[in-house]
Amino acid sequence: MEEFLQVWPPVATDWGFELQTLRGHTGRILSITPSIDGRRLVTVAEDNTVRLWDVESGTEEKRTEVVISVVKTSSVGYLRDAASAFPEKDIVVIAELTGGYWRWNLEDDARPINIKLPGVAASVSVSPNGRYAAWGLDTGEIYIWDADNNSEEGAGRVLKGHNSPVWCLHFSSDSETLVSGSTDIWKWSPQAGHERIYQTGTIIERIAISPNRKFVVFRSWDDTISVFHCTTLSSHGYARQPEVFISTTFKRNKS
Repeated sequence: MEEFLQVWPPVATDWGFELQTLRGHTGRILSITPSIDGRRLVTVAEDNTVRLWDVESGTEEKRTEVVISVVKTSSVGYLRDAASAFPEKDIVVIAELTGGYWRWNLEDDARPINIKLPGVAASVSVSPNGRYAAWGLDTGEIYIWDADNNSEEGAGRVLKGHNSPVWCLHFSSDSETLVSGSTDIWKWSPQAGHERIYQTGTIIERIAISPNRKFVVFRSWDDTISVFHCTTLSSHGYARQPEVFISTTFKRNKS
């Protein structure tokens, strides 16, 4: 029973199921990332701001401006998306679909880097350690950029496997494995190699991998959520979800 219990800090005298409401953005929120200690959140929104929040008080501590551009894909028209990571106490990393990449030292404004992508991106992800940014292209390729080894516009690496647009990407909590979703699922790792682990009959639009890298959970365009075991190649259940569904993830310290 203990594993199902969670102790929360006091937010209000009577808050029911709602722990806290953070207000301030004037556009759709594209990314939410907690700090390592869980006391702060970073949010990226269509209003072109990145904001730092204190979770317990619900107050905005800092903000910086970025440019979240709109891209036109060959399949579904216009898209706007962003991803973020909170790898250190005072460092936030943000990336968006057109190759915009920012490293935000919380004591200063975000520093932009414009990365030249080899094609039009349909998805973007940032590794938890802030080192890697990945873009899923509408050609089916994945472009990975290494912040430690590349110059400001340096060439990244192109991964090939999918035959249709890559709609979603997610790094494992140790930043060593990437999963991607199209009409199939691929797992990419410099240590274990690359492989297609699942073929679906529909488009996958959201995906996440567990910290132990054994499970992948994904949402399809038919509003179905599936949990897939990467070793046994078996499915572990399905759930129908409402039409509005933004994201899913695993806790860092759980499988």
